[in-house]
Order: sequence, then structure tokens, then C-alpha cells
Amino acid sequence: MADAGRIYVDLDDVLAQTIPSLVALLERHFAKRVEIEDVVHFDLGRSFGLAPDELAELMRLVHQPEVLGALEPKPGAVPALASWIERGYAVAVMTGRPTSAASASRRWLREHRIPHTSFACIDKYAREDW
Repeated sequence: MADAGRIYVDLDDVLAQTIPSLVALLERHFAKRVEIEDVVHFDLGRSFGLAPDELAELMRLVHQPEVLGALEPKPGAVPALASWIERGYAVAVMTGRPTSAASASRRWLREHRIPHTSFACIDKYAREDW
């Protein structure tokens, strides 16, 4: 089959149900409750009412391998990606997770049998520690 092109797919909240885990961590570690429906800003500090140091701690917690490993796949993700690959598309899974989370992210993709042809961590936040 001819190369149909490349489709880029974000990992968090496209393939993995990440926001529910963030909301649970927020409640458990910061005693703050936010409904998932109220997480409407890309700036999670704003959505969660966190100071910069608190947001940094939440991001540290969520990128722990055990937290990433416990994320559930989004319903319909596996068949959609499988269909694209069957039709000749290269499916590139991309994430803004730090490179320290790459191994746990790849493991999650394998364990949940998420069809893809490549994976990359992208520094979309211009982090100084990259």
C-alpha cells in the first residue's frame, strides 16, 4: 500500500485520559476539588487555581511512572489508530511530557496496544531543563 501520509496524535487527553488523573492528584495532594468539566484552560495553573510552585509539584507527581502507567486509554482510540495504519498512514504519537517520562509513556503505549509507527516527546513549553 502506498504511503498515505502522516497523522500526528497527541498522547494526553487524546489517547490517554489524563485530566481525570490530574484532578484526582489535585484533590489528594492539594485538597482542592475541581470538576473535570471545569478544566477549560490550557493553563492548568489557572484551571486548578495553583501557584507556579504548586503547578510544578503537580506536574512532577503526574509524570511519575506509576501515575502514567495507571492512565486509561480514551474509548475508541485503538480502533481509530488501527484503521489509519491499515489505510497506509504513519501514526506519530507526540507528547509534551518531559523526556524523563518517555520510557513510561512508551511502556503505556505497549501495554495498551496503542497502534502507532513512531513516538516523540516535544518540548512545546521551552523548558529550561531540556
